Amino acid sequence: MRNILTLALVLAIAAPGFSAVDPEMKTPYQLQVVLRFGDHPLFTDFFKRELRRELQNDLSAAIGKLGTVEVVDLTSVKKDTWPALWKLADEKGLDGLETFNELGVGKTHFITIDFADGQYTLRARQHDGATGFVTPLVRKVETHDRGFVTRLAGLIIGQDFGLVATLEPEGAGERAFLKIKGGLLDNVDRWVKPGEVFALVQIAEERRRIPTPVKGPAKTQTVRVGQRVDGVLLRVVAAPKDGIVECKIFHRYEDPLKARGLVGFRCVKLGTVKAPLRLRLLDPSGAPQKGTALSVHVGSKDYPGGDKEAELAIEQGGVFASKGSYENVAFVRVLLGNRRLARMPVEILDDGVATRVVRLDPAAELLDRIDSERRGMLTRITDSRLIQVRCFQDMTALELAGKKAEAKTRGQAVIKLLDRLSNELREELDGLKDRVAKEAPKSAGSLVDGEQQLKILLDKQEELRQHLLALQKAIDEENDPKVLASRKQVEDLVRAARLLITQAEYDQALAKYEEALAAAKDEPAAKALIEGPYQHLKFAWKGKLADMAHDDARKFIVHTWPRLATPAEVRDNLGNARKSFEKCKAVGDWLAVNKMQIAAVEVTTRFADELRKIKDAAMDETGKKMLEEFQKVNEDLLKLLEDVQAFALAAGKK
Repeated sequence: MRNILTLALVLAIAAPGFSAVDPEMKTPYQLQVVLRFGDHPLFTDFFKRELRRELQNDLSAAIGKLGTVEVVDLTSVKKDTWPALWKLADEKGLDGLETFNELGVGKTHFITIDFADGQYTLRARQHDGATGFVTPLVRKVETHDRGFVTRLAGLIIGQDFGLVATLEPEGAGERAFLKIKGGLLDNVDRWVKPGEVFALVQIAEERRRIPTPVKGPAKTQTVRVGQRVDGVLLRVVAAPKDGIVECKIFHRYEDPLKARGLVGFRCVKLGTVKAPLRLRLLDPSGAPQKGTALSVHVGSKDYPGGDKEAELAIEQGGVFASKGSYENVAFVRVLLGNRRLARMPVEILDDGVATRVVRLDPAAELLDRIDSERRGMLTRITDSRLIQVRCFQDMTALELAGKKAEAKTRGQAVIKLLDRLSNELREELDGLKDRVAKEAPKSAGSLVDGEQQLKILLDKQEELRQHLLALQKAIDEENDPKVLASRKQVEDLVRAARLLITQAEYDQALAKYEEALAAAKDEPAAKALIEGPYQHLKFAWKGKLADMAHDDARKFIVHTWPRLATPAEVRDNLGNARKSFEKCKAVGDWLAVNKMQIAAVEVTTRFADELRKIKDAAMDETGKKMLEEFQKVNEDLLKLLEDVQAFALAAGKK
């Protein structure tokens, strides 16, 4: 029997919107510094102990009441006890930390210390557990002085310590107020000053598989993850007061705070400096943009234009460099001739080269934004459908076990959640359609799949609602002593059959109808009511097959398709899946196609999970080729599912 998702999972996904992010204004920071020493005779046990002790004391004194500090020597801890983040840093280096966006408890600052050619080299990077945010740069400093190593380590940690704050988007226009974590524990003026900038991070919830050592039913858990919002910086307007700091919002795209399906927004202060801007512009493939008509204009207080302050950056070897220095942030306007391609705030982290992607078509930036919103909306619809499918599975298992009250509770929780989500999705889709109609009418066709997916979600929601009404009636009658036991048994069996039909479990549904007919043998009226739907389903599902190809297609859809688990299995069976669908479509076998559509939710979810793992691990050429192959498989899979859904929708209208 399928595993039943716990109600806690449903409630976790159903958590209300932005209020779910606690600003933690009285919560101290937990800073963990993880040291990794290179293999060199100079790194004696005494040196390591002294560096740890001195760094612990220095950082504790610097942070004060804001939090606690723990300094750890990585090699002194047993590897089998390392947390996942340590293992990632060990296997992929500090650059690999970008792939880890799960939220945790505190800040983890990694520092590697090496010695070569007479000098010590320190490299450092931090992962912030409150946001899943990884500092943009891997800091690197060098010294010949052994006694200065601790001082340098403390300086680069302090530069990227990064206060965390929570943003309430309601009512936010150009200005916003940030509630600083730990802001009521101590005076934070020395940690955040006017002109400094925060990055914006959106907090969401995702389903992720729990790794299991043995084969068996897949288990999932809901985790919170953070993702930086592209092209948004919040610049501090005035010194903090009572743990709250006022900021002005600068953004590249429109409506940076308009997002659905999020838990909320947090911000992280960036370790910015004063330095010239050095900017490389790339096309979407990652290649440098080329064009003599490209120009970059830079302002220090706001976007340049009109009579506002502006400097024309000089292009040298594909890098646009300013003569002047900019403190914390530079405001950039990119032009192609006299047409504006983009405007964006760029944080100044050091004197290195920053990169940004732009398109030479002025309308492309808008189209990219619309497409990103469309893909995000489709992901949330798929997540909602998966909740719905598993709710039907759970209710079936509970009702067959005689636990009607638990099944009702489960269904009501999901109904409440999905009613809210579907209303938000409807509003989001309508808003996106209006934007497309006004700003990109040629892209209107790209929203058709969203309409179809949302219709399926709403149709299944109505099925669930009707089943809950029937279930409530059954529960009421079950508590009436005048109701005969045989009548309750018959109704339970018929309801179970109908529920199995919603999941395309037609063989099991027929078996339940047959049990109901046997139980109603002494009640002709009840038997007659059961006979009609039973015979109709039996004829449609058990009737004569068109030919052997039809029989093969049915067997594939029933037995093979729902069990496809890995990208390789999907790739190897995708041709047969297309062939089976086309055959069933040709002979009008809408029941088989419906079964294929329902199973597709699990198949595509497993495929997406595995594809993300491959993408995270695709570091060498072999991995990249594998990723390219499976991305093409993903495109073919999605095209097949579009065709399956279109046929199922058309058949449902008949």
